[in-house]
Amino acid sequence: MSRFGYRLLVLACFLPMISTLNGCGKSVETVEVEVNSSMDDIKSGLNEIVESGVISSSVEDIRSSVGNLTGDEAAKKDELMTDLDELSGLNDSAKIKAKAKEILGKL
Repeated sequence: MSRFGYRLLVLACFLPMISTLNGCGKSVETVEVEVNSSMDDIKSGLNEIVESGVISSSVEDIRSSVGNLTGDEAAKKDELMTDLDELSGLNDSAKIKAKAKEILGKL
């Protein structure tokens, strides 16, 4: 087989692979993601506490969300932190539910 024939054979073998790889390139797909606001996260966490009557690690998540409040909502930070401290100190399920409802009412 001549050099030309050999090169043609190699090209014929690798050309389909190269063209296949070419199609796996720069395809970008946009996916929309819904992001909850900090206030939505706070309300959701408090609703969980109202339903269960149990204080769990969700209080720390709520504290984190309170820290992320901005704009007009930021004025409520200190009051919310004080309320969360009071909530964290409670042991009775009924009192926990009542305090969580009270905090929700302030929002």
